[in-house]
Amino acid sequence: MSSIVNTISNVLSDIANHWTVAAASSCFGATVATLVLLAVYRRKVFTKSAGKKLKLYHFKVLRSSRCAWMVHELKAEKDIEFVEFNPYYALPNDTEKYKRYKDTVHPNATVPALQLPNGHVVKESGAICFLLAEHYGSLLPKRDWASYYDWGMYATVRIDATLGTLHGQLFDDSPNREVVSRAVADFRRSIGALDQHLKDRTFICGKEFTTADVIVGFSLMWASLFKGGVLVADYPAVHDYLQRLKKRKAFIRGMGTTNEWLAASEATEFNHKLFEKMKYEIE
Repeated sequence: MSSIVNTISNVLSDIANHWTVAAASSCFGATVATLVLLAVYRRKVFTKSAGKKLKLYHFKVLRSSRCAWMVHELKAEKDIEFVEFNPYYALPNDTEKYKRYKDTVHPNATVPALQLPNGHVVKESGAICFLLAEHYGSLLPKRDWASYYDWGMYATVRIDATLGTLHGQLFDDSPNREVVSRAVADFRRSIGALDQHLKDRTFICGKEFTTADVIVGFSLMWASLFKGGVLVADYPAVHDYLQRLKKRKAFIRGMGTTNEWLAASEATEFNHKLFEKMKYEIE
């Protein structure tokens, strides 16, 4: 409720700057503006059919964990059905299930995928998190929208892509050292900028926890698993930030602990080279 009050205050302040003093200060004008704002604030970005839940296709240790964490932060479990789908198991073991999922849910046959009541499927983890935040009117910044979108998008587009390159090289029987070196250098430039951003901040947008922290936090959790955390070891602000995130109840429910990630990876023969069979050190 406090976030609503703050938002109303900010908007009324903007109104005062653009309307005449008389209009902005009139009780009637302020009341109407408040009611309109509340209607907008409570808007729903998608319509739920009666008794029909959203479906989140998910598998732990994949990027859908970012979305699972978001669901738990929003306390939206009652609205969203978790459907387990492991694409790395389905392809060789259940080709019919894999093809059906690829044809009807996700064209790349991976996770996450959020199926809305109208049948539309949202296929990117960052987009799913942003969408849910808008729909529930929660985990949105009060003022620092620039950092919110900047780092939220940067994590999914840049940091995840770099980690994906490293991840793919570790599965290659003949990994390309030059590709790995470039990816590590690129990651360190990104994480260095994030470390600077976080030096005087508790979270991405300052003191308030937002959806951007869920998105960035997943990327850092993933990065921390490479060689026992060597990629993030030299960045104290990032390290402390990740430790704060890992203590959140919703993080543990949606993402699990590091040991749980390792156990899940080994149980599905996924990431085994990442943790045990690296052919060279990341320097």
